[in-house]
Amino acid sequence: MTAVTTRPLAIAHRGYSGKFPENTLCAFDAALEFPIDGMEFDVQITADGLPIVFHDGNLRRVNKSLSMVRYRSAEQMARLDYGRWFDPRFTGTGLLDLETFLKHYRGRGRLLLELKVEKGRTRQNRRRQLVETVVAQVRAQQAEHCVEVLCFDLETLSDCHQLAPELPCVLNQQKAAFIPEADFLAAYSCSIRALNTDFVKEVHANGKPVYCFTVNDEKRLNQALTAGVDAVMSDHTPWLLEQLAQRFPQI
Repeated sequence: MTAVTTRPLAIAHRGYSGKFPENTLCAFDAALEFPIDGMEFDVQITADGLPIVFHDGNLRRVNKSLSMVRYRSAEQMARLDYGRWFDPRFTGTGLLDLETFLKHYRGRGRLLLELKVEKGRTRQNRRRQLVETVVAQVRAQQAEHCVEVLCFDLETLSDCHQLAPELPCVLNQQKAAFIPEADFLAAYSCSIRALNTDFVKEVHANGKPVYCFTVNDEKRLNQALTAGVDAVMSDHTPWLLEQLAQRFPQI
């Protein structure tokens, strides 16, 4: 992805997660009912190594359990309900795995795949397993042309780049900082709370675009547009598109 000079790209954050349970088929399908530019989603691995589309490290939001995903098998995770926590209307919503996601959405816009890296003693081996498994599935589904890999961990992205240089790597940040030595990065993705114009200018001066997350109100959107970002992530898909259409009527 190269920096744009027109309107920023509109990215559905975990699908249309403002109205549907995040990271589920119904959330992504709902987002694609609108002319969205891409979708962001989260991937981690179960205890037995299946890459699943799920954000949290534990199951507190899903079933009020503090059980960690890393200790649950794919079969155990599949038994849970991923919609009822959001609204009883979505009771029965199933877990989405990466293979299914790619089969459904490959070629339907930019797919911003965020790697969720674990902490603790097992981190190193599990990180490598996550990267290797994700790269293998992206290649198996021939989705290299539309997937970008995001992560808050620079070392993980470096591993990913070495294994799959064809996949753009994007560094997520809670604090905006350009890293000159990380030349392999294709882009930066910064929290809207930390975003500032000087950071965007510095990244652009080095030929890379800037994304921002998560923009759900006009104040934050104005901040992002003033800074000059290239892509905006929002939980509210139609709202974001409407706001951008008003500000960039010529596009």
